[in-house]
Amino acid sequence: MGGACSRKRDHRDDEDDFHLGVSRRYCKSGSSKWLTTSFTRPVLDIQPGREKGPSLMDLCIRKICKDIDKYNTFSMLPRDISQQIINELVYSGCLTDVSFEGFRDCALQVAHS
Repeated sequence: MGGACSRKRDHRDDEDDFHLGVSRRYCKSGSSKWLTTSFTRPVLDIQPGREKGPSLMDLCIRKICKDIDKYNTFSMLPRDISQQIINELVYSGCLTDVSFEGFRDCALQVAHS
């Protein structure tokens, strides 16, 4: 059963990866499939007829990072989303001791350079 947001069956993720120039992977969280990135931001695809911007998830992650001081904890979020938030904080250089404290009860992956 699909919905308005379902991916087309003939859509290939590797095509997007090639055109966008970013490393993408999917991980399973409960019954949802979330796109995760490892310290990379989506690149705008400016090829004629294929203009793409950041996903809604990327925009939400960036907004949370912008307003990070408004949040005390992220333990209620699925692990993959809290991981994306901390990845964005690291990538943007905005991770502080205070903001990191909000992730204390989250099961996060170790970052490798």
